[in-house]
Amino acid sequence: MRRHAVLPWSSKLTAIALVGVAVGIWIQALSGVAEYPTFPPGPVALLAVAAVIVLVDRWWWIPMSGLLLSALILVGAVVRPGTANRLSDPAAGGAFTGTLIQVLALVLGVAAGLVATVPNYRGRTSAA
Repeated sequence: MRRHAVLPWSSKLTAIALVGVAVGIWIQALSGVAEYPTFPPGPVALLAVAAVIVLVDRWWWIPMSGLLLSALILVGAVVRPGTANRLSDPAAGGAFTGTLIQVLALVLGVAAGLVATVPNYRGRTSAA
């Protein structure tokens, strides 16, 4: 049974952010960024998690999956020197644009995922 008649805005925003990350990765791959294969599998996983967030609002921890995935990828993007290199070269076109979209969507995914998860967890612990 769904707890919400309508999916909370923060859960929607988390799912949208994951789609944004997938788009950013695809743009980088299509632009020829060496770190990505021609068809990177990561966006498929991101879209799957986004779909689960939108379609399965049954358990309190569902939005946390988007939060954790976004945080994990964001940490990986920050520690890799390639991210900063691509962001420091706007002339690189697709590589710059894809990286910028990816990083902004990751930050949005972490923030929205946190906003979506905390009330769900609090509601679970106060109802017990």
